[in-house]
Amino acid sequence: MKRLCFLGNSHVAAVRLAIGEMQEYCVAKDVEIDVFGSQRNSLRAAEIKNGVVTSSSKFVRNNFQWTSGGMSELDIGRYDEIVVLAGLSLFSSAHYQANAEVPFVSSGLADAILAHRVKEDWAINLAREIAQANRSVTVTHIGSPLISTQSPRAKKFISSYHEVGSEFGVRAKQLKTLITQKVAALGESNFRFSPPPSAALEDSGFFTEHVYCQGSVLFTPEANEEHKRDDFSHMNAKYGRLVVEHVLS
Repeated sequence: MKRLCFLGNSHVAAVRLAIGEMQEYCVAKDVEIDVFGSQRNSLRAAEIKNGVVTSSSKFVRNNFQWTSGGMSELDIGRYDEIVVLAGLSLFSSAHYQANAEVPFVSSGLADAILAHRVKEDWAINLAREIAQANRSVTVTHIGSPLISTQSPRAKKFISSYHEVGSEFGVRAKQLKTLITQKVAALGESNFRFSPPPSAALEDSGFFTEHVYCQGSVLFTPEANEEHKRDDFSHMNAKYGRLVVEHVLS
C-alpha cells in the first residue's frame, strides 16, 4: 500500500473534500491518504524535529489535528510521498510579467528568477527541509493552484494569447516551454517540483479553468461556506480529485 500525504495551507481543502468522495478509487489504487493543513501563512511556524513536522504554535497543531483526523504532528517516515500545496507555483507566468505583456525571457533571466523564487519561498524551503529529513520519502512541491480563467489578469492574458497575428501567443508558448525545462532541472534526489494537473488548465497552461474554482469552500472544520465570487485562487473538490489522480499517475 502506498501512503500519501498532502501538506499545505487553505489549498489542501480541495484535496480534503475530494478524498471524502474517493474511497473506492483509493481502495482500487491501494493508497492511503492523509491531509495536514493550517490556514493562510500560519504554516510558516512549522518546523522539523526528530523526523516529524510540528510547530510551537498551538493553532497549527490544532489545525493539523482536525485536518488529519487526530494527528497533531506529521511523521515524515510514515509516508511514501508528501505533496506540498502551499507557496507560489513555479509554473506561473506571474513571476515573469511586470505588466500585462509577456516579455522575451532569456535562459539566463529564467534561471535568475527561479533561483530567487526557490530561495525566498517559505513553502518550497519547508518542502526541501522535509526531503532532507528523510531521503527515503519523495517530496513534491505543487504549490497553490494557478488562478482561475475568470480573474482579470487571466482574462487579459487569454484574450491576447488567442489574438490572431499577435506575438503575445508566440512569446507565451516559448515562456511555457522554457519554464517547463528549467523547473524540471531543479529537482534533486527525493525532492521535485510538479505542475498542476494539466486536465484542469486552459490552452496556454498558465491558468485554471473556472469550473474548478466554482463552489470552493472555506478551509474550516464545517466546510459548508463557499468563497466569495471574486476569489479566483481557491479550488473545489473536482480540482482536488485531479490533483490526487495527477500525483498517483
